[in-house]
Amino acid sequence: MKSEIKIGKNAFLKKPDKTEGGFIQIGDDLYYAIRNYDNMQPFFLSIVSNSDHWMYLSSNGSLTAGRANPEQAIFPYYTDDKIHDYKDITGSKTIILTTVSEETFLWEPFSVCSPKNDTKEDR
Repeated sequence: MKSEIKIGKNAFLKKPDKTEGGFIQIGDDLYYAIRNYDNMQPFFLSIVSNSDHWMYLSSNGSLTAGRANPEQAIFPYYTDDKIHDYKDITGSKTIILTTVSEETFLWEPFSVCSPKNDTKEDR
């Protein structure tokens, strides 16, 4: 007998949905949306500057940045794998309290600790 583990109404362990990308239109603007982005492995971005500033950013939100060289880092200068691992130590944190159909949910996008809701309209 296989039982599903849940936190509230959300499945805690389940087979990941397929990651898909495509254009969507909101009003007059065209955007590229990645559905189920949270199934992707983190990837690394290098932010370009026209001065001596540098920034490396993980897709999961953690980062390092500085001026001129690693010795002048604003955040600790680490390798990309460590920056991915430090997602809860450096960088931004998003926590949203949202109400859907008179139910209030705490949602923490980009966090592996926050399970997705099983309904398609919430994704």
